[in-house]
Amino acid sequence: MRRMLSALGAVFEQAAYTAVQFGINVALARSMDVAGYGLVAVVLSLVVFINIFYVSFLHEPSLIEGMKVRVRFSIEVAVLTVVPVTAGSILYLYGHGLSTSACAAAAVLFASYTAYWVLRTVGAKTRGYTGLLVCHTLIGGGVAMIGLASSAQKESAVMLMLAASILLPTLLAAAAIRRNGRIEIIPGRPASPRKWLGFGASSASAQLMSWLVGPGLVVLLGSLGHFADSAKFRILLTVLLPAQYVLMALGYHLMPRFAASFRQDDAMALTRMSVLFVLGGAALAGGLSVLLLLFGDALVVMLFGAAYGDLDVRFFSLFPVVFAVVMCLRTLLKSFGMARAVFLAAGIGLLAGIGLGAWRYPQLDYLVAAQIMLVSFLAIALVQAGALATGVLRRHAVR
Repeated sequence: MRRMLSALGAVFEQAAYTAVQFGINVALARSMDVAGYGLVAVVLSLVVFINIFYVSFLHEPSLIEGMKVRVRFSIEVAVLTVVPVTAGSILYLYGHGLSTSACAAAAVLFASYTAYWVLRTVGAKTRGYTGLLVCHTLIGGGVAMIGLASSAQKESAVMLMLAASILLPTLLAAAAIRRNGRIEIIPGRPASPRKWLGFGASSASAQLMSWLVGPGLVVLLGSLGHFADSAKFRILLTVLLPAQYVLMALGYHLMPRFAASFRQDDAMALTRMSVLFVLGGAALAGGLSVLLLLFGDALVVMLFGAAYGDLDVRFFSLFPVVFAVVMCLRTLLKSFGMARAVFLAAGIGLLAGIGLGAWRYPQLDYLVAAQIMLVSFLAIALVQAGALATGVLRRHAVR
């Protein structure tokens, strides 16, 4: 019963976080013109880029290690990974024509998001889901106020408002978790820092390749000056990916149990959990697909405004199921120590996306970007499924 409640806590926390990110895009799309939102969408896609390195090198390894926190080592890892990536993202924006004030606002937004992610890591390790839910609720309130401030058209002002709405609740929740949470802070390095960093590098590489055929396309469209297409593709990602993010949270929660069952060679429990995880994930995403198929176009207009009424979301209604399968299989492969298979699948998917992108580059818009994303993720799903099946067969052959 306690395990079930803990799993539900993780799922609801991720659902609340996803709802906040969804609300951010709704608020910005409604309070800015299409081109202005497209520019901010590029910045938000770079937030996802930075998050890849944070999750891979700090969040996931920290959860696998359990309730222990190595603050000094985590700071060292952050300086080697997250900080350079953040600085590079700011330089990228500046090099592509953003004003100094907009780049400074983006830097503040990146810092606010990083503090928010650290809070979520600590909250997940202490099972402080109630505090995190309160934090998400407060941020949602701030985001709603941004949506009402329709006169805030300037990109730098909008980004600073968003940063404040994220950072202030984060600081309040951090104080509450520090007072109530039980977490062990230990000195020194982990037993195998190379394994820690190797895991992070493999995970980051795979997620980066997935990013390139998802949010990375938002950045590419913006770099070409197609900010209207950046805005439309960002909205597509916003409505197509919620189920994937919920499964990501559940995967983080279940990853230690999957890994323990794999090490103990508990085949029955492992098979049962794995099948339920994949089928449940596909069913959750299927519900979103049905919703998009029946009401997707009307929902987009209602949420984001009439300027996005030409998206025809019904055409993309099966995308969430593909994304969900990829996420579930990725979680299983990581749990079973098959990070190289995750990397290989992402690489093949990236090559498939690049091939289609090179062919359709002269006609590149948000529709072509969506086609590139679908082909890439289909390739990833097929390779991941093959790698998982091969790994299981080899394990049984050895036995």
